[in-house]
Parts: sequence; C-alpha cells; structure tokens
Amino acid sequence: MGPEPLDPQELPLVCSVIQSSGQLESIYLFYLSSVLHQLTIPIAFILLMQLSGAIEVVRRDTTMEFSKQAHILGNALFELLSEALGLSAGNLEGLDCGKGHCILFNYYPPCPEPELTMGTSRHSDPDFLTILLQDSIGGLQVLCQNQWIDVPPLPGALVVNIGDLLQLMSNERFKSVEHRVLANQKGARVSIACFFTLHLYPTTRTYGPIKELLSEVNPPLYRQTSLQHFIAHYDNKGLDGNSALTHFKLHK
Repeated sequence: MGPEPLDPQELPLVCSVIQSSGQLESIYLFYLSSVLHQLTIPIAFILLMQLSGAIEVVRRDTTMEFSKQAHILGNALFELLSEALGLSAGNLEGLDCGKGHCILFNYYPPCPEPELTMGTSRHSDPDFLTILLQDSIGGLQVLCQNQWIDVPPLPGALVVNIGDLLQLMSNERFKSVEHRVLANQKGARVSIACFFTLHLYPTTRTYGPIKELLSEVNPPLYRQTSLQHFIAHYDNKGLDGNSALTHFKLHK
C-alpha cells in the first residue's frame, strides 16, 4: 500500500507550520519507510524545517514560482516529445499530459552505514513526465542495459525522466526510466521532483496507446486504463522492483 498521511497531532517537532492569512496551512508528512531513512513532503505547503540545519524556510512565493516555471518547461517538453513521435506539437498537451503536476520535496539524511540500505529502491514513476532538481550530493542512478549508471549533479541542470504513462501512450516508443537513490554518509541529500500527473485531479479520461501511432505492424502493446486504476495498482504493488506496466500489457 502507499504511504498514509500522519495525523497532524503526530507531526514531529522538527516541523512546524507557518501561519498564512490567520489560518494554518494543511501539512502532510509521508514516511516511505523507516528503513529508507527518507522523509518526503509535498512542498506546495509552507514549511519551517530544522532538520540538522540542512533546510530553513520553504516559502510560498518561491514554491509557486518554481511550480509555474516547471509547468512552462513541462509543456515545452510535451510539445517536443509530440513532434518526436511524428504528431502535432500540441498532441500530448491535448491529452491533458501537462494539465496537472505535483511537487515533492525529498530529504535524505546522511546514513552511517549506507551499504546496508537504499535511499529509494528501484522504481519508475507512475506519471507522464518527471522534472527533477537535485543538489550537489549525488546518489541518483538510472538502469541502462542492466547496469546502474550514476547521474552526477550538474550545476544549473535538471533531470527529466519519462514516466510509465508516457511509455504506455507511446506504445513503447518512449521508455520510462527505472532509477534508484543510493544512501550516503557524506551529507544530507535534497531533491525537488515535479511529477506531471492527473491522478490527484477528478478525471474520467482513460489512457492507452495513441491511435495515430498504431498500425498492423505496430499493434497496441497495452490496454486502456484509467489513471485511478493505474495509480491504485502502482500503490498496491509498492516499490518491489517490478514495473507496474506489466499488469496492463496485452499478451498475444
């Protein structure tokens, strides 16, 4: 099952909520696993954090500006990806791929024995596209030809990952990126991930291979699915190292 939000009364003392317009903002903390030593927080909310002095204030204006610019970049990428598929520039945007996004703030404390655990285990993202901003610590790896390859941080650079839903829609013309994060002992790692997805929004739209990409020699590889069904399967499956897409594959 996916992680459950804590009751506000159970929030650790290292986190407090800044008042805005006289009302407390909603806040949820998600513990992926106590074993993973990872704390993940949606930063669409204002947080004051004192985690080993690594993080100070995440302000609303900064968060919203990052969200705005990530949205612009995401739509530009969807146009380029549409054209790469031989479709019109607005095709993926017309399928609501860029309509919604969710921003998560990931904090990985230093681990005294990193060889005994993982920061985040092997998985691919259950979305259309992910834009990642990482700090200088490193630890991100992607799976390529059955080998784990480091993705070293570059100043001013963003990491862009294809998500599972775009692999499904492109009928495997695009492949979702399997990745993981190594634990480390040299310092706390911080990353900000922007997931382009609609699963937090009420939608009845279903997704399957785009019809314009199909032919007798390129038949559909996946069945249609709703976002709610796809996410429910992903959450129930958990990060077990297996792709959620296998469940939606058509078998000849």
